[in-house]
Amino acid sequence: MLSRLAVRVRPQRLLLSTTQRCFSSRALHVSSNKSFQLALNTLEFATQTVYAGTEALVPATEYLAGSGFKRPLIVSDKGVFKAGIVAQVEQALTSKGLQATVFSDCHANPGVLDVQLIAKAFLDNNCDCCVGVGGGGPLDAAKGAMALVARKRISTSFDLTKDTGDYITNTCRKFGSSVTPEFLAAVPQVIAIPTTAGTGSDGGKSAVITDSNGVKVIIN
Repeated sequence: MLSRLAVRVRPQRLLLSTTQRCFSSRALHVSSNKSFQLALNTLEFATQTVYAGTEALVPATEYLAGSGFKRPLIVSDKGVFKAGIVAQVEQALTSKGLQATVFSDCHANPGVLDVQLIAKAFLDNNCDCCVGVGGGGPLDAAKGAMALVARKRISTSFDLTKDTGDYITNTCRKFGSSVTPEFLAAVPQVIAIPTTAGTGSDGGKSAVITDSNGVKVIIN
């Protein structure tokens, strides 16, 4: 069973065009040695909606289906995939009529190759939204890769194989330099589903990617 999932909805802000956050499948509050299982709790904020509880995947997948998305790309790592968590998310998406593609080779500390391959998988499979599942690594990689997809959409000459390293090292290191209205409009829908309690990547607008020189770069 999932220990924690997330999906957060936010209007267009920097990297994310719309993000969702949900906590599932067994959200527990422990007090005096007693556990209380939360089925679903929805918290509304000015910039986001948080779904929390064992049934949180239901409104999250309904949101995607209701928004007209058809082909999500699920981004995760091998550990989360082997644990069966990706299969649960894929099943939830399939139940709403969405046809998912799975990329499960992300590293814990994603680098240039990770985001490059994820962006390629997104484009090659004609995906229209992205669902990150896992700890901070896969979630950051999903967000970083969607930045590349946006870059490719607004500049057809951008080559994922040749230009990704330079883009991350030189452009993304200039904080917010690539964030324009055109760029924001081109960023695909991102859904963040954290499986660990320690990551805050599901709620953040940035992604940390290691460049070709071993330097961690914040894509914002």
